[in-house]
Amino acid sequence: MKKIAIAAAALAAIVFGAPAKAADMPIYKAEPVFNWSGFYIGAHVGWGRENGSDASGFIYGGQLGYNWQFNRNWVVGIEADITGTDISEPTIPARVDYFASVRGRLGYSMGRTLVYGTGGWGTAQVTGAGVSVTGDAWVLGLGLEYALNHNWSVRGEYLHYEFDDNGLPGNAYAQIFRVGANYRFGW
Repeated sequence: MKKIAIAAAALAAIVFGAPAKAADMPIYKAEPVFNWSGFYIGAHVGWGRENGSDASGFIYGGQLGYNWQFNRNWVVGIEADITGTDISEPTIPARVDYFASVRGRLGYSMGRTLVYGTGGWGTAQVTGAGVSVTGDAWVLGLGLEYALNHNWSVRGEYLHYEFDDNGLPGNAYAQIFRVGANYRFGW
């Protein structure tokens, strides 16, 4: 009987004593992982340069897209944009009316900072001497985006359009540097 009483007292000390000791331990909260998944819409401004005439100028436009975050840090997405320009060459005279693209994005998230590469299809329209010409291009780029809070982010991006003689004269290309802001709808 004595052995049963000692075993019961030991069991009671383990069962009821351990939670009291654990209650005195400090509690550490894990920082929640920022999630880039969801739809977004945004606007951008910047500078563009077209090599056919070495013309450059102000650009402005908007973008919309969707991201999906997986494996904790990797982000894959798709984005479409349209960019108006004031790029013109007065000696020809010609101007670039717009650039547009649909691109995939693959990025690496470091919390609220997203570093990404992007690539896909693009197009541009050039008007000169009363004639408008539209050409297809492949587009590659790099970007950095920072989430200010759950819904708003800011970003900087570089895009290279390569036209490969398919509607625009020569092997035309364009370079775009832009900054922008996105509103994220999230989950």
